Amino acid sequence: MITPTQGSITQHFGENPQVYARWDYPGHNGLDLAGQLGQPVLAVAAGRVANGYEPAGYGTYIEVDHGGFSTLYAHLAFRLVNDGQPAAAGEVLGGLGSTGFSSGPHLHFEVRIPGQGAPGYRRHQVDPLPYLQGEKSLPALGSPEGEAPEVVTGRVLCRSLLVRSRPSTQGAVVSRLAHGDEIALHALTAVWAQIGRGRYVALRYDGEELVALDADGLQRLSAAGRGA
Repeated sequence: MITPTQGSITQHFGENPQVYARWDYPGHNGLDLAGQLGQPVLAVAAGRVANGYEPAGYGTYIEVDHGGFSTLYAHLAFRLVNDGQPAAAGEVLGGLGSTGFSSGPHLHFEVRIPGQGAPGYRRHQVDPLPYLQGEKSLPALGSPEGEAPEVVTGRVLCRSLLVRSRPSTQGAVVSRLAHGDEIALHALTAVWAQIGRGRYVALRYDGEELVALDADGLQRLSAAGRGA
């Protein structure tokens, strides 16, 4: 695993339980690395990108789905990647910052492994340090034990495609995609597809096709539907 940014550790996993009780965590849910405002933040392994914003917590953040596990990079000053695009190992995702619940420029870094999270950490977080130091091995990218979903590439046909927090028109709009954008679609239904954790797009609306998908891709996407 590549080190996500250069800097000293200012807060370890599990520390300061009194601070993180407000989010129902037994302690700090990641690893904090102090650094200079705007310095590069790198993808630690290849995967697919999902952007997000949480003003009272992570601030501007990026989550990368690697198949058998995911990583999260929070409190960013800016992002350089878009929802659904592939990211190579070592690719610059954005710049280190201090957005959200933050006391100064630093990167909050998480590793999440479904089914292997530390006790009390509801989003499957584990201590990143043993993985960064090579003391522990991560699940293979896209391995069956990581339950990586079927992925099909699509292209946005409409002028602006809303990305919602759940597969429903009642879901909150979290971002927008533009005409021509390529996106990685995870299996759901014939109408809705997932493009990242907590991010969904409609494939069609009121008889209009919103995403271009070849017939084989659509068949595989529908057959592999996994639900929200």
